[in-house]
Amino acid sequence: TYLRAPYATAFQNYDQPLGSELGPDADMVRAAAEAWPAAGIRAGFGAGLWRQGAQRLYARPGATVNGTASLPYPSVNAARPLVQRALIADGHAGYYSPQLQLVARVEVARVSNPDNQSAAAASYVRAQLIGRYAIRIP
Repeated sequence: TYLRAPYATAFQNYDQPLGSELGPDADMVRAAAEAWPAAGIRAGFGAGLWRQGAQRLYARPGATVNGTASLPYPSVNAARPLVQRALIADGHAGYYSPQLQLVARVEVARVSNPDNQSAAAASYVRAQLIGRYAIRIP
């Protein structure tokens, strides 16, 4: 999907390559749990591991697949010598009624070898508060 040289021969739909949303040379394993402890209350959490190799979606022409069967996955190269890895976790809690929805969500990630380079690990946090109110106009 991602390894065809020109964009004109890449499998795509509405100018977006078909395939994983993670892009080429990346994978993720994730587990999640969710509970509804009371009427209208939802809570959940998830955790996972993500890794990305040297190839990037925006790199054109794409790399050829010829002669790569014995190479490790994810791949590395001279410019990106290490595999980027991340430990990810998220949690959310929400209140749901027919007229009002409120959700609080927190996501955290600890990335080692950022940008596939030997560098200090980076930590990222994203917090969101989402609200919706339904108004009925007669």
